Amino acid sequence: MTLSKPNLILTFTGDDLPSGHSAQQTVADSQIVRHSIRITEQLLDNLKSSSNQVTLQISRDCPSIEDIIGTDFDVRAVLKDGSDVIFTGFISTSFSWSVTNSGEQALNITMEDVGTRLFNRPFIETGHTLMDCTASSAVSAICSTVGVTVSSQCMTVTDRVFKVVDGGQSCRDILNKMLYELGYVYRFDNLGELRLFQINFPSFSKDLLPTLDGSNLKVTGNKAIGLSKSIRQYRHARVTYTELGTVQDFLVYRNTTGNDASHQYCNFSLSPGEHFDGTEIYSASDWAAALLDQFREPAMIEACNAASETATVGSNEILSVSDIHTTVVKGNDITYSIVPAGGPYLRIDAH
Repeated sequence: MTLSKPNLILTFTGDDLPSGHSAQQTVADSQIVRHSIRITEQLLDNLKSSSNQVTLQISRDCPSIEDIIGTDFDVRAVLKDGSDVIFTGFISTSFSWSVTNSGEQALNITMEDVGTRLFNRPFIETGHTLMDCTASSAVSAICSTVGVTVSSQCMTVTDRVFKVVDGGQSCRDILNKMLYELGYVYRFDNLGELRLFQINFPSFSKDLLPTLDGSNLKVTGNKAIGLSKSIRQYRHARVTYTELGTVQDFLVYRNTTGNDASHQYCNFSLSPGEHFDGTEIYSASDWAAALLDQFREPAMIEACNAASETATVGSNEILSVSDIHTTVVKGNDITYSIVPAGGPYLRIDAH
């Protein structure tokens, strides 16, 4: 692809830039080495989703080089041709730049698609969660977790997904396995938004395939067709699995913060405006600041098997909770909510 007016828009996501340096910078056409841009796009890799990338060189006089090399945070990048968006992604942390006796050389950078960077993050940090929804809903939940946008033109997949996800498992691993089993792959468009594509076509006709004969076969090394075969013998196979069960109407959470001789359960006072999230008490100002903090992770309270319920569920782990009913002894001036937070977790707010 030949770009007539290439330019690169960089957004530095961290706060470690030198004073006076803008978080958004533009690398102009004159600062991109001509004919250095290489765009690599691939939809499939062994019937699984692949990744796309762009490589280019930034000339030695570009002031953005200092910030690209110096930052420890992600750098979002949008490659344009004039005003048309060609590629959206992140600058790879692997690049080369050197100083020789002839002066500073161009910086060689690689732009990775959005998924290469963000899908390496885990869906949940610890514990387990249960996916019981359509494939499109699962894709949306995974993308929302890591900040990936699903394209409005993304196809809808109504196949049902029933899967237990372990803590620490990457979003890439979950998504690749789920879509592979259903016969789909994902890719990112030029805006960095995710789309799905179907790769298994049950109604595909073999009559649409071309026929190869002696007139269109190329002979290389005295061979036009090669065939190889490998025989493997399997004496036995072992299959293991874990059964999932469903129970209802049993205790999964009881707060005992501040309990004493006067009350065996949660027992403390909240001043006007204060909030309790199940782990700590916030003043009104601290709570307002916490809600605005985009890096704050809300307290996740893990549901557990109460001792009085072991006869029903034994010591098995809880993978998912829903349809929560609460029993609270409270004053008339206390407002509370206990809601599912995904998987075995609860989110609590009392004020």
